[in-house]
Amino acid sequence: MIRLVRLSWLTGFLFLILTGCNKDSDNSMHHNTTVVHLTVTDKLGNTIPNAEVKVYTAALFHSFQSDVTVTPFLSVMTNNNGELIFKLEQEKWFVNSEVTELYFVIIQYLSPQNYHYWSAGGTIKTGENKKFVIATDYLENPEKQPDFEIKNGVLLKYTGTTDDTIILPDEIKEIAANCFAQSNIRQIVLNEGIEVIGDFAFYKSSIEKINFPTTLKVIGEHAFEDCTFLLEADLSKTILKTISASAFWGCGIMDLKFPECLEKIEDQAFLGTTRLKRIVLPYATTIIGNEAFRESGIESVQLSNNILSIGDRAFYTCEQLKQVTSEGIMGNNEGVVEIGCFENCSQLEQITLPQNIVELAGWTFIECHKLISLVVPPRIRTIGYHGLNGSAIKYITFQGKIPPQMNNSMPFYEKIKTIFVPQTALQDYKDKYPYYAEKIKAIA
Repeated sequence: MIRLVRLSWLTGFLFLILTGCNKDSDNSMHHNTTVVHLTVTDKLGNTIPNAEVKVYTAALFHSFQSDVTVTPFLSVMTNNNGELIFKLEQEKWFVNSEVTELYFVIIQYLSPQNYHYWSAGGTIKTGENKKFVIATDYLENPEKQPDFEIKNGVLLKYTGTTDDTIILPDEIKEIAANCFAQSNIRQIVLNEGIEVIGDFAFYKSSIEKINFPTTLKVIGEHAFEDCTFLLEADLSKTILKTISASAFWGCGIMDLKFPECLEKIEDQAFLGTTRLKRIVLPYATTIIGNEAFRESGIESVQLSNNILSIGDRAFYTCEQLKQVTSEGIMGNNEGVVEIGCFENCSQLEQITLPQNIVELAGWTFIECHKLISLVVPPRIRTIGYHGLNGSAIKYITFQGKIPPQMNNSMPFYEKIKTIFVPQTALQDYKDKYPYYAEKIKAIA
């Protein structure tokens, strides 16, 4: 919004007289004064009393034509006859010039995108009596346009002027893609009945606070990406089954709650959420997508013992992550931890992998400098390249009675202190991994 400061040298030059037009006032004008007589009418020629007229200098009027919010030099009202009379004194207004410029505007303003104006004015010569008429389609009480463009229950566009708090109408079922993208909106109240927040709906907006209704089924891809002022996302009351790809990428959330019905978190959904500290995933959540929490600020994670897939680099470079736990009964799913899942989690000290995991794809704990001890769940059958190799791992406990198939998965011999295995499978492990036989001991 452009705000032009009134020029101080103009202050004393314009003397306004609001009066009726009559012979006595005309005869009283001094010979070296200039008179401007303005009349405001409707489209039928009827004069309009008490109409607000905005007065602009030439420079201000030029700015006004490109930005309707520019502050006028003066705002005055027409008299009961719909008239204004301006007296411009010679020695003040026409210094070093024989002409000046003034412009008079009537405006109906609802918002920077919703307005109409009518104007008159131009060059005024010294000593002349100049008359201007503004002929308008003036409406004393113009009908306010709705703040929402809605079609078949879909909010297509917000056309209101406030950025503070917006309350959505009850009829809305869906917020269209890009609806509030890059807007200055700070708070929105979603209606019960809304089911879908579309792709990029709030992308890079200034949103600070939003509720998530019980009827919400879908949050689209990139819906809240780069919403850095949004500090809380309480999804616990929704019926979301999926968090879409990149939905909260780069978001400012510190507090995050999931619904119990959540089944899937898609790729990069919470990538770069550097303020996020803790996540507790419901038992129903069986799929965590590739890079879902990559480079987030989480310090602790609770997983489900019924996990199906933890994607490639799902927690890659979570440099504040210290603890990973798993809860719930061991389900029927055979879970896989994909490549580099916890790679570069330099503060990770303790991890309890889900009990139903059957495969570590590899590079799982590379550069986890504080992870000294590791427990391998009982159902694991396959461990990929460097799957158990971390910078500091010294103790490994295998809970399974059948030694898993490994591909250069173990730490270097000189780094490992002890490998613990079930008593009944002690010889099987020594036979399977003869290179480490001397370090394999039975679980006490």
